[in-house]
Amino acid sequence: MSRMGQYVVEQEMLMTQEQLWDRERERHESDEAAWAGVIEDLRERGLPFPQAGVPVISEQPLDLAALWRSLPEEDRAHLGEIALGMVVGGLIGAYAEATAPAASRAGAQCYHESLEALSTEIPDSVVAALRGPSWKIPDRLGPVCLSCGCSEDDACADGCRWMDDRRIQCTACGRPEDHLPI
Repeated sequence: MSRMGQYVVEQEMLMTQEQLWDRERERHESDEAAWAGVIEDLRERGLPFPQAGVPVISEQPLDLAALWRSLPEEDRAHLGEIALGMVVGGLIGAYAEATAPAASRAGAQCYHESLEALSTEIPDSVVAALRGPSWKIPDRLGPVCLSCGCSEDDACADGCRWMDDRRIQCTACGRPEDHLPI
């Protein structure tokens, strides 16, 4: 250990419990303030936020086709335009890279701007579909573990299966003792 490291350890040993507590509290105050801001934003929008006894993921998936049909025409047009910007921009960015770098660059920029727009220009009608106590995961993903969020194409790191035919909990969450490292 360096002399400086040893000095720091010695200084910490001289601190009282109250001084140590104050130091740790100060370190985490900004994190706690940021967390409180996130929770308040979710609460104001009517979106799910962590609560005791409330599952994070809903058993009821979000039916994307039904949501799309229920959107007002102007919201469908807006989202469709942004989505096409991503698809076409991404296609140009990928396919023109070798033969037309300038077009590839512009296409990639269109893709990134469209992606940004999808995360900032969200119609209220879409946000309304997500309101409730738990997050409704889009049905396009298929079955999702309500505990950890894994799915058919995104299994847990150590591998997992579905606990039963309902396919709402994986074996890593339902039987963690079966998934301990050897």
